[in-house]
Amino acid sequence: MISINFPKIYAYIFGLAIFAYFSLIVTSKYSGYLILFILILSLIGLLALREKNKYDQKDLIFSIIFLLMPLVSLISFYQFNTEIRELDVNSRFLFVLPIYFFLRTFDLKSTLIVYGVALAAIIFGVLNISSHFFGIQLIDGFTKGTGIVSLYGSIFGISSLYFLRYSKNLFSIAFLSVSGFMGIATSLIMGGRGVWVAAIITLILMFFINPQGWNRLERFFINFLFFVLFVVSFAIPQTGVLERTKNAVIGITEYTTNGNSDLRRGPSVQERLEMWKSSIYIIQENPFLGIGENNFKLANKKLIDNGLIKSGIAGYNHPHGQFFSTLVENGIIGFIALLMLLFYPLLECFRLIKNQFEIFTDEIRDLTSLLLIITLHYLFYALSNGIFDHQNTTLFYSAMVAILLGILRNKVSKDSNSAA
Repeated sequence: MISINFPKIYAYIFGLAIFAYFSLIVTSKYSGYLILFILILSLIGLLALREKNKYDQKDLIFSIIFLLMPLVSLISFYQFNTEIRELDVNSRFLFVLPIYFFLRTFDLKSTLIVYGVALAAIIFGVLNISSHFFGIQLIDGFTKGTGIVSLYGSIFGISSLYFLRYSKNLFSIAFLSVSGFMGIATSLIMGGRGVWVAAIITLILMFFINPQGWNRLERFFINFLFFVLFVVSFAIPQTGVLERTKNAVIGITEYTTNGNSDLRRGPSVQERLEMWKSSIYIIQENPFLGIGENNFKLANKKLIDNGLIKSGIAGYNHPHGQFFSTLVENGIIGFIALLMLLFYPLLECFRLIKNQFEIFTDEIRDLTSLLLIITLHYLFYALSNGIFDHQNTTLFYSAMVAILLGILRNKVSKDSNSAA
């Protein structure tokens, strides 16, 4: 009689869904349905494992932090009578909670996550290079969301390099090396300057945090690879890196030296600086609760009519910087909720590395590295872009933090009990 290992099959299906999500996140408009599928699997799993569901104070803190942003949006909805669709984006933080609680009690291997990230980096690289250098658009719309593609390319590329390890076979080393190159190349060629800054800061901080336990030479090698790729792309005119960098420098110089600038350098530089100036005016007038979701354009019009800011930013719905965006729309209360969302995963990783590093398996090191790289990218990319103004990036962050923290807590708990 053939025995069927249902937990193993369930884990395999769950892992495959996560594996596919990485590659589909910017190549298909239906990628969000995979998270919905993962959510359904989690709800079924929670029901099946209800007798094993034991939660602690950490789980309560995680739940509260992930409920804060939906709560802030709800307050804004009632306070400012905004449209109900404005509740949609931040609701993602609420919907992923069952995923976290299921993975907190269910043993899921990290292999499919690691290679899902690496495969996504290669796919992004192939699509980007074929479109940019050969004019072949393999997937319609892939290059439209340049900032988002650049962000994911950097996260997946740098993560792939951090997955490298001597103990892995030659094929894995080659595959992860190519993934690292393709992901970073995608980020550079797509021209996401805010992502470049976030990537550089992330690499510097990862050098000191050192979740993999590498020596200085190994950590320096990863940073050196990124530096070489950046210099090479800077030297090749076709990549556009040199032009984008020059435009940024010229735009900032013109804006800071010429108060009557016509903002002709585009939204990434001068218009963005003007939007931040507008944000400061709005925040000063509405510090605690902000002005409500999606009211930035209306507040801008009043400032333009009063001659306080330039008319070139009249058409923007958000100030293109998450910290400014949250302060403008949700005030100090929303800003505190945002900081907790971004810093909580970092603090959890620091706590794990400090207190339980001696029991870290390779699997835990990989997952911790991925969580750190995602969170650090979002934290610093938020300085110049609205990371939670879009459903795609909000869903990715909320889902990945829930998935990775859930798996990590399950594995660390098991390893701690084994060590004891």
